[in-house]
Amino acid sequence: MGHQLATAGHCPPLLRHAGLHTDILAAPPRPLLGVDLEAEYPTTDFPLPPGALLALYTDGLIETPGTDHETALIDLATVLSKATGPLDDIADALLVHAQPPGDRADDTALLLLKVY
Repeated sequence: MGHQLATAGHCPPLLRHAGLHTDILAAPPRPLLGVDLEAEYPTTDFPLPPGALLALYTDGLIETPGTDHETALIDLATVLSKATGPLDDIADALLVHAQPPGDRADDTALLLLKVY
């Protein structure tokens, strides 16, 4: 069964497959909600099979001084591919990797969705 996503100024979601390979889901970047009242938000189809893990997050998780956005995104996908255990442990691994405690320059939100 296919699923759809649209972005409104968000970072691209990460999709970790049951085999632990992580894809960066490509969705056309769109403006923040309310910025352009005539903006359209096209959807992108993506699979969400059993065993998959979807990660949605804000830019505070990948914006690190001295690191470009693309490199930080690839690094985060790599950490997600290697992280195991309960969702709390996976979330902790992503948060600690992105910015060690006490070094956060921006607020961060992270939502992990595990498909059973």
